[in-house]
Amino acid sequence: MNATVYCAIGDIHGEHARLVDLHLQVLTQARDAFPKARLQFIHLGDLVDRGPDSCGVISYLMAFEARMRPRPITLRGNHEQMMIDAHAAGDRLATA
Repeated sequence: MNATVYCAIGDIHGEHARLVDLHLQVLTQARDAFPKARLQFIHLGDLVDRGPDSCGVISYLMAFEARMRPRPITLRGNHEQMMIDAHAAGDRLATA
């Protein structure tokens, strides 16, 4: 059985272009250094907010997860939870 190399990435904060570049760098390095290993990406949350392209990050990660094997793990951070909470509060306010 082949080894697994783990790559944990946190605090992306809407930096779509930087995330794409980081993924490419990690994929290249891992395949060169560990050609037989499985590469497991783990995104540690805080994908959105602050940076210029939160929507781009989410769209990109959805596509990235669909094509990568093993499928990357993406966790919800507090910034995603704040977005979910704000959306839910907006729904309640709109129906009041």
